[in-house]
Amino acid sequence: MRLQRFRDAQSDLQAARRVAQLRADVEGETNLVLQEAMVCDWLEDVDAAQQLVLDARGKVDAIDSAETRVRVDLAVGRSMVREGRYVESAIWLGDVAADAREVGDHESEIIAMMMQASALCLCASLDRSEEVFAQALSMASLRFDPLHRAAIYINRVLLWIRKGEPNKALDDLRSAVQLARFQGHAQLERWASYNTAEFLHWTGDHQAALPLAQRAFDLGVDFFAEHPVATDALLLARIHGSLNERSKVARLLEWVTCHVPAERMSAVGLIHVRYLKLCDRSVFAKEVSTSAWAELIDDANCAMTDDEFLELVHQALTYEQNRCQATLRARWLSLIRQRDHSAPTWRLRLDRLSSL
Repeated sequence: MRLQRFRDAQSDLQAARRVAQLRADVEGETNLVLQEAMVCDWLEDVDAAQQLVLDARGKVDAIDSAETRVRVDLAVGRSMVREGRYVESAIWLGDVAADAREVGDHESEIIAMMMQASALCLCASLDRSEEVFAQALSMASLRFDPLHRAAIYINRVLLWIRKGEPNKALDDLRSAVQLARFQGHAQLERWASYNTAEFLHWTGDHQAALPLAQRAFDLGVDFFAEHPVATDALLLARIHGSLNERSKVARLLEWVTCHVPAERMSAVGLIHVRYLKLCDRSVFAKEVSTSAWAELIDDANCAMTDDEFLELVHQALTYEQNRCQATLRARWLSLIRQRDHSAPTWRLRLDRLSSL
């Protein structure tokens, strides 16, 4: 796994699990299940990772090792965050960090603190989130742990966005990219490059975002061709769309169609595909009903983060400002006001649109 040959790692772990099962080694099997779940996380196969965590949790009662129990609890906490149980997961992960500290598992302690800080941010406990992030970063630095330092920088970006401090967000993202390159870690660099590009795109600096988004896409193609994902291509298409480079948008949408089946795409990814196609039709003055935008925005309101959603509404208002009915425009502006308090990156751009 250190060589980032994740499929080979997965095969080896599955073979080792079979050996552990033959030996009736429940603790050994559980640790192997948790490692395989981590590999699935690196491959962005969330459903498989979640299923493996459930498998590990089902074995925990038969295990005496406090260290293994901590690792199982950590995986459960990660699942809680993914399920949107932010308040519950913040409490749970705080306990996991304390348990990890007690058994001397410093890596699990750092990861638990990082995820706890993210959960605290998502339930609006921003000052406490900042405090826990700082503690986790200090611990990772003291232990010369560049992998988790980079992960903390990536995760802390949401905090700076929520606090309206974009320069700190960019500083963290650039630090994450540097650390990923220092380690030669393709997946970590890909994630950091993607997040930096998306953040710059949201601020309106599409030219600065473009090479980073291209880098994320290229890393995905070069290193993870066995398990392609649509995310990088769709971000790159969104940026090209903002630069009015329609032929490049079309090529990227074709790449997504050829490489990522719809059933493997996330709800957000499917919404982005619909959004890019609507933008394309609007640019070329083809028949686009305002109701198509309205339906898309209603679906996005339930599935997207604040920044993702506000990007969509911004584009809808931009393309439809001359055709949109006053009542629908008022409704979209109302949705913006419900969301922009936690996405200050968008506030200035949306205020300009609101005044038109």
